[in-house]
Amino acid sequence: MGGMDTWTAQRRQANDNGNQPPTKMRALSTGEDAETVRKALLLVSKMTLRQELEIRELQSAVFKTFVVREPNPIVSTVKAEVGSYLEKAKMARSSGGSLPEGEVHAYAWAALTQVAVQQETLDGTSKAVIDSHRAATTSPDMIADVVYIAKLKKAFNKGEFKLFLAVSPAHHGLLEAVSAGVVATGAVEKKGQAPASGMSRELQALVGKLTEIGSK
Repeated sequence: MGGMDTWTAQRRQANDNGNQPPTKMRALSTGEDAETVRKALLLVSKMTLRQELEIRELQSAVFKTFVVREPNPIVSTVKAEVGSYLEKAKMARSSGGSLPEGEVHAYAWAALTQVAVQQETLDGTSKAVIDSHRAATTSPDMIADVVYIAKLKKAFNKGEFKLFLAVSPAHHGLLEAVSAGVVATGAVEKKGQAPASGMSRELQALVGKLTEIGSK
């Protein structure tokens, strides 16, 4: 047998092999099934916790967080500037007009730098850096490539706010200068990693229980 007979015979053999009934899979017992689920849950939980930790480590390296307590000019000035932007944006959407130029965080940043540079205890170098930045920024759109985050958010305690700031790596010096001005108002910089979330703590407790079950 050769030529066409050979490759047609090979094809028939391959088809015959493909028509073989599938190998039966052994069903897991109840105990084995539970153990498999436990191992899967434990693995996924550990991976989730590790990723959450890596994110918090990254955030601590990139962002600056401050606790601001009333009364503080940062709170009143930023809230007024952001509130004005949001009101104009709302009116523009209602009337079909043009939205205000730039993003909301640009206005928060403008208000923040205004307060920071006015602090009497701010050192001359930081003041010069902020003044130069404000003079060079002729429109809100210019802030987009410099400032990524400028947000004031209510904290858990009454009269307390958290201020989040992040800029591009090329403008680290600017962030340090503004941070000095923020601290000069009486705000406190929070250093180190952000605390684990409630969900993360709950998941960590479940990991402990799953580990205990597996060791029995």
